[in-house]
Amino acid sequence: MRVVDVRDDDRRALDAALRTTRRVREWRRLQAVRLVADGQEAPAVAQALGGSASSVYSGAAEWRAAGVAGLGAGPHDGRPRRLDGDAEATLTPGLTDDRRPTTRTPTGLRRPSGRRRCCGPR
Repeated sequence: MRVVDVRDDDRRALDAALRTTRRVREWRRLQAVRLVADGQEAPAVAQALGGSASSVYSGAAEWRAAGVAGLGAGPHDGRPRRLDGDAEATLTPGLTDDRRPTTRTPTGLRRPSGRRRCCGPR
């Protein structure tokens, strides 16, 4: 049973998306649709990609509904922020500035303090 039918222009878009995506979830979805379109059965595709047959069928349904855009990874909100915008703006400069204490070397060059020399007189 063929779960998805892919036209030539859609296959080119699918192949381009497979080459350019950097997200693993998205790549697996795209690869699943490609393998199913090539005639492989959904359970075999799921086993090859380390997923479930239902996820392959879901990916195929998303492909039919919206094409490549339907297979893109959705937003992952994660944990809510603990700092508001003002507090983050206050902290950012202090975290990004490199203000380590330095000392002068005999040649007049500066080096970070607390670092031991590997050779020479102490």
